[in-house]
Amino acid sequence: MTTPDLDRLRTLLLIALQSTHDGEVTGAIGAMRKVLKKGGVDAHWLADRLNGGASLPPPPPVYEAASYPGEQLDYINSNDQYVMMLSDREIEFIISLNRQRVRYSPWSPSPKQAKWLGDIYARIKRASGD
Repeated sequence: MTTPDLDRLRTLLLIALQSTHDGEVTGAIGAMRKVLKKGGVDAHWLADRLNGGASLPPPPPVYEAASYPGEQLDYINSNDQYVMMLSDREIEFIISLNRQRVRYSPWSPSPKQAKWLGDIYARIKRASGD
């Protein structure tokens, strides 16, 4: 995680608050979001910083190698036989996770998604005897 470019954020905030042109305000806010995302923080971090209580967000969870969501997803994707063990709803879920993984880097499932993926992974591991 890197610290966001505070000078850039300051400049963009001034533009967003002082401009009388809607497009310029929208553009500045969009650019602020990109700077925050690149720095690994969000608008809540910025609000805390403005309030004097800045702190970096907690680090992402550390997974054991066998329980890392990406590896679980790779394992499920590795064999058509495993996919055939899934319900239609679970297949749609796995497809959506694959899309998210490609689209967002770094990718991390929500806690609810991680639990469901872990449950599917454990069931397939038991059934396949691996």
